Amino acid sequence: MIRPLAFLVQRIREASLRGAFAEVPDPRNRRYMRAMASLPDAEHAAFRLARIEGLNVPRIAAELGISNAQAETHLAHAIEMIASSLRRQKRKGW
Repeated sequence: MIRPLAFLVQRIREASLRGAFAEVPDPRNRRYMRAMASLPDAEHAAFRLARIEGLNVPRIAAELGISNAQAETHLAHAIEMIASSLRRQKRKGW
């Protein structure tokens, strides 16, 4: 379950990014970039380290100075929030 405050932060950031990444021709890539950019800081950091840098959970935890359980939680929330954002953006025609 996503924390309500994190969800609200994401929705606010997402709305402010509606016109962002206009230079990206593929609408799916634009939606993905907006979804990533809208993540709260902790979730964004965990997702970036896992998916872009290729780090595993213990390394993510060490990089962020948090426990393995917290790193797993941030990563799970990030994935859930990105999926939700992609669905919402597609539904709104962004």
